[in-house]
Amino acid sequence: MSEQTDAPTETTTAADAPPQAEANTPPQVEANVSPQEPAEASAPAPAPKPGYPFSVLKVLGTALRVTKRNFVPFLVLACVLDLPVILLRLSGQIEDVVVALVLQLITHALMTAVVAYGVIMELHGSRPSTRACIAKGFAQIGPVVGVTVISTLAIGAATLLFVIPGIIVGLMFFVIVPVTVVEGLGIDAAMKRSSELTRGRKGDLFLIMTFAGALGVAIELVAQFELGPEAAFVWRAVGGAFSSMFLAVAVGVVYVELRKLRDGIQIPDIATAFARIRK
Repeated sequence: MSEQTDAPTETTTAADAPPQAEANTPPQVEANVSPQEPAEASAPAPAPKPGYPFSVLKVLGTALRVTKRNFVPFLVLACVLDLPVILLRLSGQIEDVVVALVLQLITHALMTAVVAYGVIMELHGSRPSTRACIAKGFAQIGPVVGVTVISTLAIGAATLLFVIPGIIVGLMFFVIVPVTVVEGLGIDAAMKRSSELTRGRKGDLFLIMTFAGALGVAIELVAQFELGPEAAFVWRAVGGAFSSMFLAVAVGVVYVELRKLRDGIQIPDIATAFARIRK
């Protein structure tokens, strides 16, 4: 009797064993799978590029600060570069609007190229010399003049269609000179790069242009209503140089801010780009 009683007991124990093994198996599988899934999901995800907010007030504030800290050297450079236009006025040939406009465009482009180096070095924390600014800016004089002429023709062609397309194209090429100088691009590549950097920011750039234009209007109003002929001539010459200088500084600051926004890079990375430019 004892043997018959033990046999069923052993059978019952053997029958109960498999369910226990099955009950323990699923948690082990889940424990092995659950830590692997997050690792596989997170592995392919690339790190996002850092973004920087673009602020019109920040750009204008930075441009005013840079202008204040470099007022004398930048103004002297602007006056020297504006000298051909001043001489044209003195010669009485200012009625030739086309010649005067071409001279102003070229001198402003050169001013922007020269000031771009000073702006970037200033934001980098160093005070560049006037000689270094001239050397770096004029090292790219050929590409700067070429890209200025081509972009101006494009702006003029768009203006013939209507004024607004001309403004849009002008804002599209707002940073074309710093792009040419800093990144060493050709005409076609510089135009595409400037269009890429300014995409989606034309409203902000229009406000900056409006502020710079308001300076020019204020200078002209003072010359017309507050000064005599001789004093007005000097005032217009110096005031025009100042307006051109500030706009060049603003263009340099805008370029730096757009590089931060689009490329996620810092000022030292932009500053190192000038190492390749020969003095």
